[in-house]
Order: sequence, then C-alpha cells, then structure tokens
Amino acid sequence: DVDLVRLDGDDLLLAREAAVHGVLLHESLPGAFARFRAGTTAAWLDFETALAPARARWLARIARQGIP
Repeated sequence: DVDLVRLDGDDLLLAREAAVHGVLLHESLPGAFARFRAGTTAAWLDFETALAPARARWLARIARQGIP
C-alpha cells in the first residue's frame, strides 16, 4: 500500500510517522525532506519532553486502578 500525504500541515503525529517511516518519492528542492525530518524530530522531542510528566502520572494511575 502507498499513502500519499502533504507534509505542510500542523499534524505533528502524522509528520513524525512520515519522518520516521516515510519513503521519499519526490522533493522539489534538494534537501527539503532532510530539513523536514530534522524540524519534525526537534518538534517531537519538545512535545515528548512536555508530555512525559503527564504520561508518567497517567500510567501510574492505570497501574493502580486499571482502565475503567
């Protein structure tokens, strides 16, 4: 299967998936995909850092109480 996506939107999860698992088919400017990957990785790392404390609390609560 092939999924074609535009990578100029604001969907960080989709961008991360494309950066990690995507295969470049065409780029209009040489190095554009590499710049996209670098920018997406930086944004994802910022997001992960901000999300980590909430994730840890959520996982601890699930471990204590289970999933309702």
